[in-house]
Amino acid sequence: MRYKREETVVQEVQRNQNAKEMDMNMKLFSQRFNRELAGLGFPEEFSEKMKAITKVFGVNQHTANNLIFGHALPSGPLLDKIASVLEVCPHWLTGQTDKKRSYHREVEDSV
Repeated sequence: MRYKREETVVQEVQRNQNAKEMDMNMKLFSQRFNRELAGLGFPEEFSEKMKAITKVFGVNQHTANNLIFGHALPSGPLLDKIASVLEVCPHWLTGQTDKKRSYHREVEDSV
């Protein structure tokens, strides 16, 4: 019985750690996403920025808001689209790597 409780505690700790990592990744995504948008000349004013994001990335306002504020990470296909438009590596956007360059550029550089 005691073993079961210890296992449950370990699982809970792992869930908490995973949640913290996800929060950090969402925050990092938001920072990098917003910085790259600014670098491309997207509007800084919130409502204009929302309109531009919904139009360029084909998302609704709720999703655009989540991306701007880091409330959620984009799905795989949306992440790929964002990375393509911003010309960065999708893994860099989500904090999985420090390499900013896009996959396409990495392939060209190695040829």
